[in-house]
Parts: sequence; structure tokens; C-alpha cells
Amino acid sequence: MDMLKKAYSIMFSPEKLVSYSGKAMGMLLSIVAIYAIYKIIVIAIDRTLKNRLNDDRMKMLVSLSKSVLRYAAFVIIFITILQQLGINITALLASAGMLGLAISFGSQNLVRDIISGIFIIIERRFIIGDKVKISGIEGEVTRMTLRMTAIKAEDGTSHTIPNGSIAVVQNFSR
Repeated sequence: MDMLKKAYSIMFSPEKLVSYSGKAMGMLLSIVAIYAIYKIIVIAIDRTLKNRLNDDRMKMLVSLSKSVLRYAAFVIIFITILQQLGINITALLASAGMLGLAISFGSQNLVRDIISGIFIIIERRFIIGDKVKISGIEGEVTRMTLRMTAIKAEDGTSHTIPNGSIAVVQNFSR
């Protein structure tokens, strides 16, 4: 029991309590600052693109950029909190880098499809409703995502083409 009192008095000594409150304030200030920066960037994006948000592709790109910013803010907050707690994040970041490298090798096709999808939307190579010929398949574009394009052929069959494999597009609607 005496040892427990001694441990308690060491853990909750005035010096330790000041240290704990300093760390808590540091974490709180870091979270508030990162959140404020995130909100400022989101407001800047909204104000800059306010007149262009009637376009579906702009809405999608704005939504995508806000989502990326949100995840980046969460990661930065998480890393900042770990640093404030005194946890060495060097090994954690190195492990995350290795994990990211392994995942990127495994998902090359997915990344290629998404990047190609972004360029298809930005360049407006085709839109939903256009009559196109892609990869030898002719029909009407019925659905588009960042990853794939769906085409309904004249015989009624539906074809799904990964955006990363689209090299040549014949657009009969334009």
C-alpha cells in the first residue's frame, strides 16, 4: 500500500500535472490550428470555384479535393498528437511508407484507372449520353465513375471498361 501511495504521489505531483496540462493544451492548440487551416482552404476552394459549381465534373473534383484535404488533416492531427504524447513517430512513418509502397504496387491498375478517369472528366472526352466507340465497343455511355465507364451497345448488352485501358475514343456525339 505504501508503494502505491508513493507511485500515486509521483504520477500526480504538481510538476507532472503541469506537464500533463501543457501537453493537453499543446494537443488542443494543434488540433484547432490544423482544423482552422483546413477550413480556410475549403472556404477558399468554394469561393474560387463558386461560379463553376454548376458543372457536374467541377462538383466531383471539388468534392474529391475536399475529401483528400480532410484525410490529410486527420493524418496530420494524428501525427501531432502522437508527437505531443512523446511517441517517436519516425518508425511509424517509415512503416507507413513501406506499407504505402506495398499497397501501391498491388493497386497499380486501380490507381491508373482513377487517374485516367480524372483526365477523362477534366478533358470531357465524353459524357453520359454520348454515343462512342471505345476499345472496339460501340454504344451509349450510361455511367461514368473515376474507375470505369459503362457503355450500352445497340443490341442491349452492357459493357464495363476500366478507364485505364481506354486509349482511343471515337465520340459520335461531337
